[in-house]
Amino acid sequence: MPAFAHVAILVSDLDRSAAFYAAVCGWQPIFDHQFTDGSLGRANAIGGAGRVRMGEIDGVRVELVEMARPLDRPGPRSHYGLLLLSVQSEDLDAAAAAATDAGGAVCRSVAVGEATLLVVADPDGQEVGVIGQAA
Repeated sequence: MPAFAHVAILVSDLDRSAAFYAAVCGWQPIFDHQFTDGSLGRANAIGGAGRVRMGEIDGVRVELVEMARPLDRPGPRSHYGLLLLSVQSEDLDAAAAAATDAGGAVCRSVAVGEATLLVVADPDGQEVGVIGQAA
């Protein structure tokens, strides 16, 4: 039976993104590894060398991946796949401030049932959901 391993997020600047995910999502680093043999690129169908920093958000492993060669930024959503990573917070105002202070942006805030979904973008444009109580 398969077991959950991790979620990987491609980033353009590992240190900047690690700071963002730590500030907004409570991401805590576990290890950092450089892949110079091209195996990381082959595994991700991108090619080339790269670096990963594995961490956890509330016990869930989230890996940040930086490739040695530049990649295209994500465009408008017109595909199936990762929609967004979501975390919970008791203070959406603090989450919004943390996102902008860490180089991200606030995209939207929407009431969803009895909760509020604050959507922020990381420095590369990947959306992250922060769920809190409706105001």
